[in-house]
Amino acid sequence: MSVHDTILNRHSVRKFSDRKVEKGKLDRILNAARLAPSWRNQQCWHFIVVDDDITRNEVIRSTHIFNQTWLGKEPAIVVLCADPQQSGFNNDQWYYLVDTAIAYTQMMLEATENGLGMCFIGAFNESKIKHALSIPDHVRVVGLTPVGYPADNKGVIDNLTTLVVKSHKRKDLDQIVSLNSWTNPYKTEV
Repeated sequence: MSVHDTILNRHSVRKFSDRKVEKGKLDRILNAARLAPSWRNQQCWHFIVVDDDITRNEVIRSTHIFNQTWLGKEPAIVVLCADPQQSGFNNDQWYYLVDTAIAYTQMMLEATENGLGMCFIGAFNESKIKHALSIPDHVRVVGLTPVGYPADNKGVIDNLTTLVVKSHKRKDLDQIVSLNSWTNPYKTEV
């Protein structure tokens, strides 16, 4: 599959099969994140793979106040952490968020390439996750993602999500790209 095809095939998966993810595929996903670019190549990220039922359930409980009740069937959850001190701060922005987002994107594309699904989750109780996983105080939890084989058919939650947020609908390029200034529209040939 080409990179373009992988990007076209990627979607957020919220319903997973019981099939366990092979260690080799999980290693490829994590290695894709490891190879991501970062602020001054500091690689501020740290990933925690949670695959035992007790710990996974603790992580899942930290999302329930934010209505992430669809979690629970995935074979593993990857918790995306970052140390802000190992990244930069410029123009009033912390770059550990950017660094980790780039790493996650590479992870997600590799997962898609290997027939796996993921869904970025940013709604969680950080202190509960930090406690459950013994994460140091100075480290931030940036997000988490279930990882597994997508279920054969879309569930009610996937269908409702698609309906409400129109997740498969994307803006046209001329709505999100300008040429040389904000006010000069970009003309696409696609």
